[in-house]
Amino acid sequence: LGANKVVLFGARFVNQNTVDSLKEKCARFSNNVSVQTLQVSSLNDRRAYIGATAICAKNLFFEK
Repeated sequence: LGANKVVLFGARFVNQNTVDSLKEKCARFSNNVSVQTLQVSSLNDRRAYIGATAICAKNLFFEK
């Protein structure tokens, strides 16, 4: 069972040339990955908020 989409999130994926290069290389690496499989998150412009929230959630809910 494979994923329909792989969501790219983070500062590295702000540059469209970087995203395009990654998509091309992944598509060459595997027949199961197409250019449409990789998608930059629509929340990427809110990285500062999401990163801090993820750290809090991890500390509060997932660590003992």
